[in-house]
Amino acid sequence: RTTMDEVPEAIQASFRKVCTKLGVARLPGLGISDRIPGPMTIGVLRTLVLLPVSALLALSPEQLEAIFAHELAHVRRADHFWNLIQTLAETLFFFHPTVWWIGKRLREQRELCCDDIALETCSDPLVYATALFRLEDQRAAGLNLAMALDGHQSHTKFRARILRILGDTLPQPYSPGMRPLSLFAVCASLLLFLSP
Repeated sequence: RTTMDEVPEAIQASFRKVCTKLGVARLPGLGISDRIPGPMTIGVLRTLVLLPVSALLALSPEQLEAIFAHELAHVRRADHFWNLIQTLAETLFFFHPTVWWIGKRLREQRELCCDDIALETCSDPLVYATALFRLEDQRAAGLNLAMALDGHQSHTKFRARILRILGDTLPQPYSPGMRPLSLFAVCASLLLFLSP
């Protein structure tokens, strides 16, 4: 309801180009809003890709196409539908920590899958990584008074995502002392879960 009436023709042409490149059969709507912190895809039956106004000013045309590719990857994979099913399962089994852990992992993996699809359409991974960094920078600047709002992503996870896009990995600290404790915790959890 709060999207701008007119999306510039150049932006629409870029959006249609990425739709064709990704093979999205039904063209989703495209909207620009000044009330959202970052790009998002909403809707199950009527899909709409929303962009913040700040993205139009901060991103180059190549970066904007990479962001379109990520959001349209969600459309192509029908992530909005699967997210609805996942939310229903999390609501029914709200009391089970494993359901919440699996749900969190599924959301992370959905983003990584869409990153991979966006990288296939983008000529340079640096273009996509820079676009994500600029959007995150603007989102953080807009939420500087709301410190609890992290956009469902910690700085470490965002850094790992950027490094993954650039073909690098985040070094994992090695702690051999935690392995027996972790194994014990997993066994104890299974025993508690399986016991009547």
